[in-house]
Amino acid sequence: CSKILYSIADFVLEFDIRQDSVVECKGSLSKFLGYTPKNYCEAVTVLSELCSDDCKNIFKDTFCMDNIYKAAKKGKKRISLECMMKTGKKNYSRVQFYAVPNLENGEMVSIYCVALILKHESESTVNDNDETNHNHALKQYSAIVREEEKANLIDFEKRFVPVINSKTG
Repeated sequence: CSKILYSIADFVLEFDIRQDSVVECKGSLSKFLGYTPKNYCEAVTVLSELCSDDCKNIFKDTFCMDNIYKAAKKGKKRISLECMMKTGKKNYSRVQFYAVPNLENGEMVSIYCVALILKHESESTVNDNDETNHNHALKQYSAIVREEEKANLIDFEKRFVPVINSKTG
């Protein structure tokens, strides 16, 4: 399941809360933003500014570190939001974000973030085959997740971290 998510993700980031740092596991925010944010809070602020006007505050609120921590304390394994985000000079795309908090002894130690660009709304240069393959993989992943969630088997953190480690060395 996590291998499929990793393969279709456009960005996978690990934010080390204790070290106040970020590791780009897949994709580069510097290509997307022009630079790499130094930590989680800066990334949320900068990314929220790329959201459409109706999504900016929702994005900030959803991914605010306090809200991520509260959700994790309640047992939530991942927090997600789909929004319209500027992905080019003038182009907006549908983007789905996931935050996967990692708690140790009740303390947040890291947050894994995954971004999937679902649909390039305004770009006519998107390769139809790439879009079709991306959407097919996303549908496969969604079906697997739905089945695992129904059976209460998903443990996103335990599956996701080894995949990231195997890809980044």
